[in-house]
Amino acid sequence: SKWSGGSFSNGAVTAAFQYLFNQGIHRALDRRTTNVTLRESNLNNSTGYASADQAALAQFEAYESTYEKTVGTNNEVLGMILKRGDAFYFTDVALVSTKFTANISLYTKEGTTLAGFTHTHPDSTSFNGVDYETPAAKNLPSYMRNSAGNAYRWSGEGAARYEKHVQGLQSSGSSRPLSQEISNPSSWGIQSICPGGSPCL
Repeated sequence: SKWSGGSFSNGAVTAAFQYLFNQGIHRALDRRTTNVTLRESNLNNSTGYASADQAALAQFEAYESTYEKTVGTNNEVLGMILKRGDAFYFTDVALVSTKFTANISLYTKEGTTLAGFTHTHPDSTSFNGVDYETPAAKNLPSYMRNSAGNAYRWSGEGAARYEKHVQGLQSSGSSRPLSQEISNPSSWGIQSICPGGSPCL
């Protein structure tokens, strides 16, 4: 993964970031890069959200109709979670192929930092492939909305532990299928963010 940042002046937009979102399963199957532009969504509430979890759930709810368009297709929804001051916000979203490497240009307000990543699995219920790569590399949570109407967070710390597990398998000459769902997800730092239980979407 590659992340770099800079600043520029363009009206209300005063910060820009470039991020190469590499999904190992997607990279293995399709090496084409998709250029994606994301901006802080105008669907956020006026004061933002108290946590990254709340912002991620709000994004999934706000773009539910976009998610529904991906069911039964080879597409999924991609977005980000931002932090400015003590509040969290979500970006708008982009439709990308399930076999993707996305070069993301993120435009937002000055003083904003990246707080997490979001994507959807319209045809599966768990993190799979090597979804661990992004949260492990950036030590930031990755959020996923699944086909059962649940929303999960994979912590950066848990993803890093899972990455070491996969590396151990590889060093011993074994491996896990890229399409395999994550077993015992809670032990790897994967938790539902649905308040009061799931499903919530």
